[in-house]
Amino acid sequence: MCCPSQALRPQSPPVALSCCWWPRRTDLSTLQTVAESTSTGRAEAVTQPRARPTGRGRLADGRRWQIRRLRPDDGPRLAACFARMSDEARLARFFTAKRRLTDAEIAHFSRPDGWEHMALAAFAADGAGREQELLGAVRCLRLPHRRDTADFAIAVADDARGVGLGCALLSALMAHARPRGIHRLHCDVLWHNQPMRALAERFGGEPVGSDADSLVYTIPVERRPAGDASAFAWPGLVLPDPVAMHHDWCSLLDDAASPWLPGACASVTASAAAAA
Repeated sequence: MCCPSQALRPQSPPVALSCCWWPRRTDLSTLQTVAESTSTGRAEAVTQPRARPTGRGRLADGRRWQIRRLRPDDGPRLAACFARMSDEARLARFFTAKRRLTDAEIAHFSRPDGWEHMALAAFAADGAGREQELLGAVRCLRLPHRRDTADFAIAVADDARGVGLGCALLSALMAHARPRGIHRLHCDVLWHNQPMRALAERFGGEPVGSDADSLVYTIPVERRPAGDASAFAWPGLVLPDPVAMHHDWCSLLDDAASPWLPGACASVTASAAAAA
């Protein structure tokens, strides 16, 4: 819905004095089920680790949604969401008449590292919380010369516009970015893109520059409550909230595990069927 596509930049890991990771109970139970099924020859239903939703709600038209971190296997749904965007919506997002997302763009958009690059997506959900189609996505890239500031962009499929999804996505991005040391968001908006201008101003954004085609908005990320030390910085150094750091490690390890866990499940089922 706004902002030109960013040039692909090399990703760099967060600066941290120390960190640790411990498996979540769901991860351990999943791996244990695979191991037990392999040893006993029983076919077991194994749940692939998934990123936990960061928010749920209903749109103005009654549809349920849930927001979570983008994963590498979301590439096809990102492409399908782009296909449901009109030429006008694509122009507002990419500042050009873009016909398709390249494989490199899909790979980049769907592999946020949680620090330099943060990306969330909203999915339609059924009554049981199962994900359906991808409705929209929001992402931000930390600026290399201003570590507490990030460029952000948001895109929503045409069938999910005008029902409050943009507000939900931007709110979720701010909640995700604040404990990671982001205090301001920048975005470029075409002059005629009134919905995006209204969204930026609703969140306290102000235009800080312009040219013949676009405005530059700066949007403050909500301030920390008094006494909240979840994100702190010295000049040139930003350290994250340890809880946010732990969550990012869990998400990255889930992403690393996702390619081989389904294969393990398939091999377990096949071996059990052969034994039968």
